[in-house]
Amino acid sequence: MFLYAFIEIFFSYISHKFKSKCFKTYGKRTSFLLFSAIIQAISFFLFLNPPLKFNSIWHLKLWSYFWSIIFGISWGCSEVAYHSLASQLTYDYDERTRLQLFTWYISVVGSMSCSLLNGLLGSFSEGYTYKEKKKNMFIITFIYSILYLCGIFITVLVLINKDYKSKEDFVQLSYANNYKMIKNMFNNRPFILLVICYSFTLLCGAVCCMLLPYFCRYIIESNFLINWSPLFFTTSMIIGIPFWIYINKILSINEKKYKYILSSGLLCISLTTCSLVVHKNDDVLFLFFCIIGGVTTGSFFSISESMKGDVIDYNEFLYGIRNYTTYAGIFMCISNIIAGIGLKLSLYYINIFNDINSRNGYNKKQFVRAIRSSLCTFICLTFFVILITMFFYPIDKFNHKKILHGIRMRKTGQCVEDPLNPGKILLPFCKLNNSTFI
Repeated sequence: MFLYAFIEIFFSYISHKFKSKCFKTYGKRTSFLLFSAIIQAISFFLFLNPPLKFNSIWHLKLWSYFWSIIFGISWGCSEVAYHSLASQLTYDYDERTRLQLFTWYISVVGSMSCSLLNGLLGSFSEGYTYKEKKKNMFIITFIYSILYLCGIFITVLVLINKDYKSKEDFVQLSYANNYKMIKNMFNNRPFILLVICYSFTLLCGAVCCMLLPYFCRYIIESNFLINWSPLFFTTSMIIGIPFWIYINKILSINEKKYKYILSSGLLCISLTTCSLVVHKNDDVLFLFFCIIGGVTTGSFFSISESMKGDVIDYNEFLYGIRNYTTYAGIFMCISNIIAGIGLKLSLYYINIFNDINSRNGYNKKQFVRAIRSSLCTFICLTFFVILITMFFYPIDKFNHKKILHGIRMRKTGQCVEDPLNPGKILLPFCKLNNSTFI
């Protein structure tokens, strides 16, 4: 996570600056998406299929470290390209939400198939020899690598003639101006607030994915849930996305920040209650909370994704530059670093009790308490951070219309008032000072 967080800044700059014939012909971002996806598929396949001739732990560690580094770098590259492409598909406030719900829906369908395979492998791997398990893993990873590449190829074909080759920058970008542009992003209040929220959103997702297997193994003690709970969770996410669209129409919730607070609150209630009340052999109760959490998760992640484009619109309104890749790189870098730190702290907290148990004898109550408290703490922390930051988040549907109108007016040489800072008048883009960068 830390590796591909840092590579995202470097990649975002290269993807904006690369000027070769190939990238001019096929589009900078789609080409990088395709290239990074190929590396990602190959590294994923090799990472999970070490050679059979390796007969020492050292060789396996070296193999896994090397390919995990390549996988992390390529993951970061494809993530920046994907987010920068998604941000420019539409400018409409509500359409962005529907678009992200749809793309998240497609992603979850793929995750559900992975969850199904996880259940099948876990259920039927007992009794197999090492070579038979290795053969099954080889077949599955090969199929998934090919399917992943097919999906990326389809994406590139759809977007290959829609790469928005029109001029996006109103000042010539130099190395100094790139630094100033990044500095200006941190003067953008909605950017800071959304980075904080999204960082804890990723943190919640990472901690849940890492700790729920611990929960099933050491608290509920159910092999069935270890194998099949991911399938129930992803299936409920697929059901939950249309459910959220229907709920939003009934409740007439138009503002994204209120949807964000509502979905994070329901997720917090379901998983926190689960971490406190579920005990050994409570399979049905755990699945109930798992399904409730899955129903809310689709909206939880997709709404935060749709809010990124709104913040990019405001950044263009302020500074006259719409650099998707630099924005996506910095945004994802900061978010993944914070999520990685939180994940490391949660695992470190659990490992403390593991070390104590190994030295002083096994104390299951302490270990179970550590898992429960860690899961509950990070989920509640995520909700309260989102609740507080969204209270100060200024972009709503009305202000977003003013922002888009202000961009058009500044392009035509008119002065505009900043809708988020009443009384502040912004000059036309043609009068921006290239040396001072606004």
